[in-house]
Amino acid sequence: MKKLILIAGMICLMPKANGQIIDSSFSLKPIDKTEIDALLSYYTQDGIHSAVTGGEGTEKLTVQAYSIKVKHQLNNKYGIHWKTGIDIITSASTDRIDYVLSSASYVDRRVFADVNLLVNTKSKNMFSIGTGVSAESDYLSLPIRLNFQTHERKNGSNWNFSADAAFDDLRWGRFNPDFYYPVRLVYPIELRGTDWSQEYKRQSYNFRSAYHFIVNKKTKMSLMVGASLQQGLLSTPFHRIYLKNGNTVIEKLPHQRIKIPVGIQVNSFITNQIILKQNIGLYKDNFDINAIALEEEISWKKNPRLYLSVFARGYLQTKAKYFTEKGKANSLDNFYTSDYDLSAFTSINTGIEIFMHPLSAKKTKPFIKGTGLRISYYKRSDGLWAVSSSLLLKL
Repeated sequence: MKKLILIAGMICLMPKANGQIIDSSFSLKPIDKTEIDALLSYYTQDGIHSAVTGGEGTEKLTVQAYSIKVKHQLNNKYGIHWKTGIDIITSASTDRIDYVLSSASYVDRRVFADVNLLVNTKSKNMFSIGTGVSAESDYLSLPIRLNFQTHERKNGSNWNFSADAAFDDLRWGRFNPDFYYPVRLVYPIELRGTDWSQEYKRQSYNFRSAYHFIVNKKTKMSLMVGASLQQGLLSTPFHRIYLKNGNTVIEKLPHQRIKIPVGIQVNSFITNQIILKQNIGLYKDNFDINAIALEEEISWKKNPRLYLSVFARGYLQTKAKYFTEKGKANSLDNFYTSDYDLSAFTSINTGIEIFMHPLSAKKTKPFIKGTGLRISYYKRSDGLWAVSSSLLLKL
């Protein structure tokens, strides 16, 4: 699930930006000091290439996600953003990886909280710093985030720089009533007599720079380049590998991975009400994965109260040099994986998004400022498919 989310992230390489044209429906309104976003999401997937069982087996999984984000402007200089939530995860293969055996519908959960402090400088640039925590039964992550955005110049151009680091502990036991603290790595049930790895920590460092500029009155472009470094335990210890000689071992990957994404986005007004957003992203890493992502999105603003968007994203990647199908790995190899997230595949993601502002009398201020609904379908050439839906309430 985590890797699928990362792949989806590769597709969406560029930040959203708007074209520049006078909209007769726009009017200046006072900005609320406090805004609340409540998000409810449901995700389901299935496939036939589970890495937990060595590259073959069900990938059935569902996630119910609930989160709330509060944005509060303390004064003209300082603002604070706070977000917390929980994901309830049901996986058909959880009983094959957990120390607590269960039925095929065993439920796991992830809880998280984030806080960011925003500072507006005298030159109208914006700086933010943030941290948080994310925890599962076999995962704890402590992130640090920095962001700097320049004030938009008269020609409509500005820069955005962001950097973040995450420090992960992959030991199991935090939510188990017998421990409530990290104990050990989780291995496949039949391989638990051997201590396969002395490493249980992972560090991730990411940097991204984006430049936004106006081409003409109807078109705005964004250029992005990034770099990521991961080191530590990059393999998943409960992913099985079936060797040619019939033995079973755990997945082994190098302890360092470098990723380079670049991208370009073009936003254009086709008419006063229709915006065309086009993305192209390229990706390369030292696992020998090369990828390209293409995205087309058409947004229609009927009036200030109704917004509709239809999108399609295509993705193509080559396989990692360490990937092998079930039963084909060589025991003499230093590294091997049967995780189809690292195989060669193509995928398509299509969907629709609608956002509505409520009708209200001029002198009243509605509690619900807007409601958004997003539904998407994901299909991959190796048989994996997923459906996700999200409901957003702006309060």
